Amino acid sequence: MQNVAYRGRDALKSIIEGKEPKALQTDGYNVYMYLDNEMIDIEHICCLAHARTKFLYALEQSGDLNTKYLLECIAELYALEETYLRSGLTSDEITKARQSLKTKEIIRKVT
Repeated sequence: MQNVAYRGRDALKSIIEGKEPKALQTDGYNVYMYLDNEMIDIEHICCLAHARTKFLYALEQSGDLNTKYLLECIAELYALEETYLRSGLTSDEITKARQSLKTKEIIRKVT
């Protein structure tokens, strides 16, 4: 099992070698934690879709209302994203919209 993680680290190193990324969005695979701990100074951002899946699994297992609330907040963010796409916004406009007060309000509800 260690060899798989080691190969994963080598692949990751080769992809970012010579680059200076400020952030990396991942699915939570443990090889990426290597970046945080040993490799480079980088902001590690987890993928919301993968986080949502983990919360969904937790809700199915426990029925916890806090988990349900988090999933509802994620659904609100997804709905905003769908609105941006249906409105035909450019990628720059979507980036700006993602920084809106509405998005920040949703995020504040879970922090």
